[in-house]
Amino acid sequence: MRALSLLLLSVLAPSAWADPIIGERAPPLPGQELTSGEIVVDFFATWCAPCHEAMAALDEIATRRGLKLVVVDVGEPPDRVQAWFAQHPLPRGAELVLDARAEASHRWGQKRFPTTFVLHDGVIRHINRGFGPGYARRLDGWIGKDLTP
Repeated sequence: MRALSLLLLSVLAPSAWADPIIGERAPPLPGQELTSGEIVVDFFATWCAPCHEAMAALDEIATRRGLKLVVVDVGEPPDRVQAWFAQHPLPRGAELVLDARAEASHRWGQKRFPTTFVLHDGVIRHINRGFGPGYARRLDGWIGKDLTP
């Protein structure tokens, strides 16, 4: 019976498990308004060294471009996250979403750290999975461009 229920769910509600696609509306994030303007959403973890490097790049880009930056901490207890950010403050103006049970992470299709989404008026315009050479240049180039598929 459980297998039949899962099969029916997968047929009747495939979008519940589908990863977001460029050109689609962004899934909701608790406490966030994502429908207006350009917004960068970054999935982050305190233990992730590449996330720390990405955060420095995002800080510079968001400040220079005047963007809203939303940082989503995934799968960590809120007290650990708050303690970490007390020692390493969020970029000025950035907003923090605590996703301790990784529910938003799953809705957004986040599979590696960091994963960064560029949104325009609530629509996903680009997804960057991971961090490496050219990260800041790529993000900076995608912001402000019409990336409609």
